[in-house]
Amino acid sequence: MNVFSVRTTVQSEEAIVDFLGDVKAISDCLIHGRTEASKLGLPLRAVAQRGYTVANLATTDLIAASIRVPVFSPRFANVMGEALSQEMEFIPCGVECEGQTIECFAGRILKELPLVDASKSEFRKLASGGSMLLRAVYRTSFEADFLIARDVESRVRFVVSERFKALCTTNALQVEFGRPV
Repeated sequence: MNVFSVRTTVQSEEAIVDFLGDVKAISDCLIHGRTEASKLGLPLRAVAQRGYTVANLATTDLIAASIRVPVFSPRFANVMGEALSQEMEFIPCGVECEGQTIECFAGRILKELPLVDASKSEFRKLASGGSMLLRAVYRTSFEADFLIARDVESRVRFVVSERFKALCTTNALQVEFGRPV
């Protein structure tokens, strides 16, 4: 099975949002699954960097964040919410842009699978004796079917399936797909 990364359709290096508040707590919850979202103080808040405008936020269904958490438009959540209900939780998130707050949803990916093929990936040895994943090579077969999943070892890495891509295309959702890193 082919897997993909997801990207915003807004073409700007500065098209990114930064979460406000305790980013470590947000990361612990949304990336590492260590706490419940209700403990974060909802809705989450993020601020758009200058690559995003109110106008271009209205044209995309995926908003890039500075930490590895996908942020989705209300349209995406409405269209894909049922299909993703077992694999992702949609957490309310207000994105501040040009003096306005746009209601969006941060995605807490619930599905965890071994996605990275460690035998084919590149690692760097750390002074501490551990290793850090430099270049990931993703598996082509998985122990379970999925739409979106995080890697069990390298939690900052997540991918989507061909079926996820097809659902987005069928529903005319504005999300770009690429080769996962």
